[in-house]
Amino acid sequence: MLPSRTIGRSQGQSEACIRDNHLIISGNHEENQDYNQGSARVRERRYGAFSRTIPLPHNVKTDDTQAKFDQGVLEVRVPKTEVTEGKKITIQ
Repeated sequence: MLPSRTIGRSQGQSEACIRDNHLIISGNHEENQDYNQGSARVRERRYGAFSRTIPLPHNVKTDDTQAKFDQGVLEVRVPKTEVTEGKKITIQ
């Protein structure tokens, strides 16, 4: 499971894909913040495109990947492949 903080973004503002055994999360970010600092009222606005690339281990099933967006958190589940026993080779 790979949780990603995406507060301030809605489900349609983020995309996830797997390419060359890398998970790529991208989208647009827009966040407005108002607060008081002493006697001044401050309003900040942050916006822009973002992208994060996360290398995946080789023992994952990329075809069975699932993603869920809930309360500002994008959760991506990439299941591992089953561990296979080695095969004994007879040396002649």
